[in-house]
Amino acid sequence: MGSIFAIGDGVAVGIGAVILAWATAATGSAPAAAPAMPPNAREPDAALCTPAETPLFTCTLGAHRASLCAKGGKATYRYGRPGQIELASRRLTMATRSLSGGGETQITAASNGHSHTMFDRTTRTAFGADGRNDPKSETGLIVRHGDKRLSSRICENDMPISSRSRTVIPAGPFVPH
Repeated sequence: MGSIFAIGDGVAVGIGAVILAWATAATGSAPAAAPAMPPNAREPDAALCTPAETPLFTCTLGAHRASLCAKGGKATYRYGRPGQIELASRRLTMATRSLSGGGETQITAASNGHSHTMFDRTTRTAFGADGRNDPKSETGLIVRHGDKRLSSRICENDMPISSRSRTVIPAGPFVPH
């Protein structure tokens, strides 16, 4: 993300003091700092949530994470590394779609023309005469700028999106991918 910072409409892009300023303005109190990690260390399933928040979803993508955190009936999306948040947004929508043998849940975070869509899907991979329905589950993150897809990655961990998300995120459009 570089050194570009923007604050507005419940969204902060950048690191350090900018995130602290945004979080303080949005919640009335500064969030607890994420613990710093040595450059080569990894915490595969560590959420980017503060201790006061409940993790609803975390997608591990190498050293980066995409996390959805809830507190007090509101949810916040964060993308970055532990100790270095690159994007945070409270502009969230949720969509679901039925699929053969399963379905897909998506949560999209919007920020300055960009969107990050986290997904959790289960599909049927076999239609055997024996009635087998070998389900395949995967979670991932799609990043877009406007209608252009910039990336689509599968999470290294397999943490489903919490059903509690439905209580804190409003409905929105499904993002085809």
